Amino acid sequence: MQKNGYSFLTIKEASSMMAGTLLFEGLDNNISSVSIDSRKISKGALFFALKGEKADGHSFIKNAVSGGAVCCVVEKNHSALLEFSNDPGFSVIAVDDTLKALQTLAKNYRSKFKNISIIGITGSSGKTTTKELLAAILEKDAPTVMNEGNLNSETGLPLAVFNIRDNHKYGVFELGINHPGEMDVLVDILRPDYAILTNIGTAHIGLMGSKEKIAQEKMKIFHTHNNFKEGIVYEKDDYAKIIKDKYSSKMDYFGLDSQKDYLSYEDNGLDGNIIFLGKEKIIFSLIGRHNLSNAAAAIKMARILNISDLKIKNGIEKVASFFGRGEIFSGNITIIFDAYNSNKESVKAIVDFTSKLSWEGRKIILLGSILEMGDKSEDIHNSIINYAFKNFDGALFFFGNEFEKSFKNMEKAEKFVFWSPDFEEMKDALLAYLKEGDLIVLKGSRGMALERFLEIIKKNNRMVVNC
Repeated sequence: MQKNGYSFLTIKEASSMMAGTLLFEGLDNNISSVSIDSRKISKGALFFALKGEKADGHSFIKNAVSGGAVCCVVEKNHSALLEFSNDPGFSVIAVDDTLKALQTLAKNYRSKFKNISIIGITGSSGKTTTKELLAAILEKDAPTVMNEGNLNSETGLPLAVFNIRDNHKYGVFELGINHPGEMDVLVDILRPDYAILTNIGTAHIGLMGSKEKIAQEKMKIFHTHNNFKEGIVYEKDDYAKIIKDKYSSKMDYFGLDSQKDYLSYEDNGLDGNIIFLGKEKIIFSLIGRHNLSNAAAAIKMARILNISDLKIKNGIEKVASFFGRGEIFSGNITIIFDAYNSNKESVKAIVDFTSKLSWEGRKIILLGSILEMGDKSEDIHNSIINYAFKNFDGALFFFGNEFEKSFKNMEKAEKFVFWSPDFEEMKDALLAYLKEGDLIVLKGSRGMALERFLEIIKKNNRMVVNC
């Protein structure tokens, strides 16, 4: 759902732009937002009745109308139309496929804006942080729009696009994929002028099939439409040279090596990093070398867009950690909560960071399962256990069924290691082990809901600061 505001489309315009048939026309012809969730409807909304795996949006048309929707987009010949055929009291647009209609409307709406520079960002990890950093930088130069939260999918991106307005000079949008062909859809909607590929890892490999197929899909963000100007890819990615060779003059690298002539840093531990950009000293609050890579991507793109180093500094210093992405909670026990998402590469990054971190007390890592790995799950979880075991000297807790076989096959450890798929058992073991002065990292897939452990630790220990 989009923010309330002035009408940015009329119902007749919307119907024409999505090649729909306006069956019924209500008194109010102005659209101020677009929604696919009847629970989040605001006055003036255009509601798309999408068919999902668990629910059919056509069943919630009444809820949408009572919430303030002025128009509903429905599929032709759907039984829901019969209920409103006499006097609907609101506008109804009929289409062949409501999802495709949503995407078509977003594509045509985006095409109205000729003076905005759109930057698309994708990657297996780091795309949200890179988006937040780049948007904060560009906002220092001119009005900027970005997709909020996780509006980066084939349903989320179209909704985010409807937030573009005439005063926006920049748009920063992340594009997330989990199945083949999805990037084609997203690129066709957004038509980015510039693009960033943060990395190619193993996220969603169970649905995508292989890392090579992930690479083939993600590199489509560097599309061949006429408006595309330039893209950047992480310098040390396994597929970086292949991508650079394919797109030649429209492609460049980003990274601490590629940008070393004007970019350097100092690791500041739990306080983040200090970045030296030209003559500017930037206090960067996000922890770890992986976040430095995200910052390097944002800085590189900002310089491509001719943003001054001072504006880059002011934008980066505005960004703080956000839910599940390197949040730090300080108290008798210090917690690093990095469990919004997870993949093999990001787990190794947090293990490396924690291992090298200077800390007077004990260090503990709790790793939750990585989901959507398909038939690669066993190999990936085995790789994670082996990497953590060899590269981390502190205590290790493994939470989730996916770790079972690898844990049981692990060589006998001198350090403390524990595995359980059961939340209560893990909670009890964790609370029995933790003591004042400890540092614990919580890392895992969002579906593992590791915030449950976060709240339990906070409740049982006097927390003093949320950094």
